[in-house]
Amino acid sequence: MGTIADKLNYLNATKTAIKNAIISKGGSVADTDTFRSYAEKINSLSTGGSSTGGSDELARQLIERLVTSIEIPNGVTKIGDNAFYSYKTLTSITIPSSVTTLGGDSFSLCNNLTSITLPNSVTSIGNSCFSNCTNLEDIVLSDNLASIGSGSFSFTKLTDLIVPDSVTNINMTAFSYCSSLEKIWIPSACTTISASSSYSSPFLSANSSCVIYTDATSKPDGWGTYWNYYNSSEQLQVVWGATKAQYEAA
Repeated sequence: MGTIADKLNYLNATKTAIKNAIISKGGSVADTDTFRSYAEKINSLSTGGSSTGGSDELARQLIERLVTSIEIPNGVTKIGDNAFYSYKTLTSITIPSSVTTLGGDSFSLCNNLTSITLPNSVTSIGNSCFSNCTNLEDIVLSDNLASIGSGSFSFTKLTDLIVPDSVTNINMTAFSYCSSLEKIWIPSACTTISASSSYSSPFLSANSSCVIYTDATSKPDGWGTYWNYYNSSEQLQVVWGATKAQYEAA
């Protein structure tokens, strides 16, 4: 790296980058704080502002490896695209009732996230929002959710899921590669399921034993031809005209 002066300059620049990232995420740092105290601050960091997302790349890499829990303050209305992308150590996050939108890839690759509850204020889940959260087993969706983005829950460990009656649109590959998914409830109120080919089916390469329950008595016009295909020629079992009680008892 060169002379001692060069090394000191590099360390100071690194410290400044971390400090700026902490401040940008809503934290505060004194000039006298040590590297150790920086790490401790990152570990208990709370985000701030009206929208999350974006940080210095070096500091972001450190944050991704140190953050275990995050509490988003009330007043934040949107979790931005890639806001917590690849936060490998994140195990819990608290989302306030002010949040209405989860951006694309906002929690993708959060491999240690096992469960999450979305407040009823959330109306939209962006593309690949929880994609590759490989240990995510349980999620409670908002009762006011209107749209589920493409690939939102792909490669997760979900075993069952109730899609709220408020959802009108399920996009392609939403539950693809969910190898643990055993059952799912889709309401007849959902008017659109995107699946123009088997490769765009919401259930592409999902568990072949998964059973879909719905109170619809037949396929609605807006549900794509391949809406329940898990490969190029085979479909998941569908229980038509089912009650939610039947789903829960299954």
